Amino acid sequence: MLLGKYKISPRVLRVGAKQTISVEGLDEVTKIYDDVDYEISVTRTDGWKYKEGINFLQRGRDLTSTQICRAENGVLSFTYDFDYECEYEIKVARTEGDTHFPERQEKFWSGKKSRATRGFTFRVYAVCDDLYEKRPYKCDLHIHTDESDGNESPKLVGATYRQYGYDAICITDHYTMLGSKMAIEAFEDIDAGLKIFQGEEVHPFYGSIVHVVNFNGKTSVNDLYYSDTKKAEKEIEALADGFDFPDEVDRKELAYFKWCFDKIRESGGIAIYPHSLWSVFGAYNVRTEISEYIIKNKMCDAYEIFGGMSKRDNRLSVELLAEMKRNGIDLPIIASSDAHSIAGHGSAHFDDTFSIVFAKDKEQIPNAVLEGNTIVVENFDTSDKIAHGNFRLVRYAYFLLDQYFGEHDLLCNALGTALIGLDPGDSGQKEMVAKLNKIVTDYENEFFGNNRI
Repeated sequence: MLLGKYKISPRVLRVGAKQTISVEGLDEVTKIYDDVDYEISVTRTDGWKYKEGINFLQRGRDLTSTQICRAENGVLSFTYDFDYECEYEIKVARTEGDTHFPERQEKFWSGKKSRATRGFTFRVYAVCDDLYEKRPYKCDLHIHTDESDGNESPKLVGATYRQYGYDAICITDHYTMLGSKMAIEAFEDIDAGLKIFQGEEVHPFYGSIVHVVNFNGKTSVNDLYYSDTKKAEKEIEALADGFDFPDEVDRKELAYFKWCFDKIRESGGIAIYPHSLWSVFGAYNVRTEISEYIIKNKMCDAYEIFGGMSKRDNRLSVELLAEMKRNGIDLPIIASSDAHSIAGHGSAHFDDTFSIVFAKDKEQIPNAVLEGNTIVVENFDTSDKIAHGNFRLVRYAYFLLDQYFGEHDLLCNALGTALIGLDPGDSGQKEMVAKLNKIVTDYENEFFGNNRI
């Protein structure tokens, strides 16, 4: 789509294969005529070559190729071989402005004729096979409900996240998996397009500074600890003896973290180290030396680079990971909100940060996280989203943030609003939700061309 004026599909193309793009006007003003020639100009933003015989300092770049096309039944289709992974700008313009130009406009608003020949532009992105077969999913994998210290029910939390355009969430209440299980049950018979993963935030003993996210675990590690605390403490003591930290307190703290990480993996989950630079009671919750040790030794499966912290603390987390990378350490990254309320953007961190996970489908999101197919987004200012992560994925993500997620989230807003007021016993309402979800799905398939290799 382009400002609601044109239907354009697909917007994501495959590198190394001829791709056909179709453009259709959505009203009488944007109508595309079958008996008019249109010039299509395709300009690549990267990977260009220099033209022969022109000084490169004069910007003699081979950027743009053109072709002349005609529409059929109001749909203008053209084919192009996108041979480089980058963003492309496409311009569509009539070669002349006389045909189908109303007489009254010729008399009073003749400037509109030149507008037709100036045309309009839109952008597409070509990606290589490994990325072409994946979809981008907006995710938050660290969320709280009133089953712990959050403010809203699991059902309302799930519906509101869909309203804000999220494709997948993991509810991670403190000390319990109950909130996530309740949310999954609330949506199991509703066709809303929202994937809810089971999860919890793990804390050995009440008030512990040890916080670990159990993402997609099949069983509760909290239950494991509290059902037989003496056994768990013996295992933790044994782990502490294996650390080379001189301070006994540090060794014990690391042992608690390692026990949680290991037990999460044993439960079938992904162990995420969250909010490492969270400031609480005037100091960081975990000493930086401990966080560095966890990251350097890859004790966790993924590092929550943003999550439930101030802008400053989140950005310090970016620099901590950058320093680790300079020392040869690399970990999958995610961003989560650690939201404790969904009253609106920015309330108790809601929607402040999120992850974009590139996966074949929503069920594959956990594997995609482990493989590092993620980028993280600062969303404190919704008009100026800032992406971090792998450069290739970030470059693609900026295109998606500009061209895809805006309309995607707008369509999800109607769907989520319907979900919030849904009566599960009303079949008519459930049918309406399914229809609204189909609109979202159709938009996604049009944008990505329903792409699968």
